[in-house]
Amino acid sequence: GGHHKKKVVEGGGLEVEVEIPIEKLLAAATPEDTPTVVGNRQVMITDRLPFNVVMTGDDDLWEAYRQQTLRVTSFEAVGKQLLFLEEEILPVVLRSEWKAPGVKEKWRERCKHLATAADANSVLDEYLGKAVDWTLVDKHWSLGTADGRYDDDSALIVPDGIEKCLPGGEEGMEVYADCFDDEEEEKRVGRLIVGRHPKTGHKVWAVRVSDGSSVKPSIFADRTDITRLHVWR
Repeated sequence: GGHHKKKVVEGGGLEVEVEIPIEKLLAAATPEDTPTVVGNRQVMITDRLPFNVVMTGDDDLWEAYRQQTLRVTSFEAVGKQLLFLEEEILPVVLRSEWKAPGVKEKWRERCKHLATAADANSVLDEYLGKAVDWTLVDKHWSLGTADGRYDDDSALIVPDGIEKCLPGGEEGMEVYADCFDDEEEEKRVGRLIVGRHPKTGHKVWAVRVSDGSSVKPSIFADRTDITRLHVWR
């Protein structure tokens, strides 16, 4: 995970990082692109995916995907990397048109038979340019603190970026959490649930309390079962 930025040197020697719009990256495609050029374009886009919109939160797996995609030497390999990606990205950030019957199946078949730059750029654009809703992706990045850190003790409510990947319902062990009601602190019972940090991929814990909100856990109802639990990295 991590946003891809292009460094622009301005007067005074300061480096300001400017994100290249995805539309601009996709519009740069040409029929003369080599497989490596297409692979690099794919990585420049997928670097913007947080860990909580993909199936697997393993940093090593994503670094391997990244290196393999940057080094592809055939359009067939580009197709394989796109198929891997499509299996990993969660439906929560995909547009409804992509979920229509037969759409993804036809796209997958096209990915298996890429022969030219035009073929590869077309399937890349169809999936990363049209199927993925980047407005929804951006919402999953939100950590709600000024410096982008999640371990800020001043934030009690779980930020959007973690809330969006927490399970619902009655899952999880019953625990206590510190809550505030009319500025009075009180301990309330909730359910301990596990999410994923959008920037690191690490597991993070939250307590979903009776009003439906999610807060950081503090004092556990049964410490004996979870003495090895690491709370809020």
